[in-house]
Amino acid sequence: SVADASDACAGLETARMDAEAVAAARRFARECQVTVFAVFGALFQCLLARYSGQNDILFLTPHANRSSKTESIMGPLADSICLTGHIGADTTFRELVTRFSQQSMDAMEHALPLNLLTPLLEMEVGPQYHPLNQITFFYQRAFVHDMQWKNLQIASLHDVPSVTETEWQLGVVERAGGVSLEFLYDATLYSQTTIQTVQRHFARLLSHAVTSPDAPVSQLEILTQEEVNQYSALSTPLSPVLESLLPRKRLSAVKAAPEAESEIAVPVAKDALSQSEQDMLRIWRQVLKIDHLDTESNFF
Repeated sequence: SVADASDACAGLETARMDAEAVAAARRFARECQVTVFAVFGALFQCLLARYSGQNDILFLTPHANRSSKTESIMGPLADSICLTGHIGADTTFRELVTRFSQQSMDAMEHALPLNLLTPLLEMEVGPQYHPLNQITFFYQRAFVHDMQWKNLQIASLHDVPSVTETEWQLGVVERAGGVSLEFLYDATLYSQTTIQTVQRHFARLLSHAVTSPDAPVSQLEILTQEEVNQYSALSTPLSPVLESLLPRKRLSAVKAAPEAESEIAVPVAKDALSQSEQDMLRIWRQVLKIDHLDTESNFF
């Protein structure tokens, strides 16, 4: 497709998922009588909630808007539908998966196109921004596989799009060699290192969620102990996302070992902003056209 002025430079990061973790996700899906899509979709909701600190999470997912009669005439069609979820302080992963499965099936049966939905919600849609079209998730089997026809060997090529209209697009894709996390992202906003960190957190969250499905998702571990030690030792200010994850980890460690409280105390916010913080706030206020932003504002 031809790049539009509103499109951003894209990056694509692919990581193979642990086979045992995927097998555990499949077993949990059968136990809950849901699809694997529901398990990974609910997991993505959980990750976004933990990153943002918000209870209400939404993202888009492509929906096959076709029938056996229309596909032979017009070809395969797909439209995006919006999936929402509410995650309370005591919501367990089992509850989240069951709810996500029911809500996603209902949304697909009563799909409402975005061009009809947006005016109803009175959203501000600009030439470079659509509020519902920033986070996308999908789970699918790869459309193209390596194959052989007579003496002809056909191999699929790894395609990296040059532009993207979304900030994040996470695809959980089944291929012959296993299941991969394929992360398409806005490379003008996120670095490759950041996306790799998100992929590690997604995988770690999965391993804890399927083994402790009846624990509140707010208590599931995301950071490794190595990450906790690394971020705790930094003298520079951390991003709001990391700060939102670290206190939970530190507080649980304090309860387990009170004598070490002085070493893992939750950091106290500064009374005065540094010059760099003031400059960053000024830039973000201008870019987002939001005057009331402060250092505690939620990124999402």
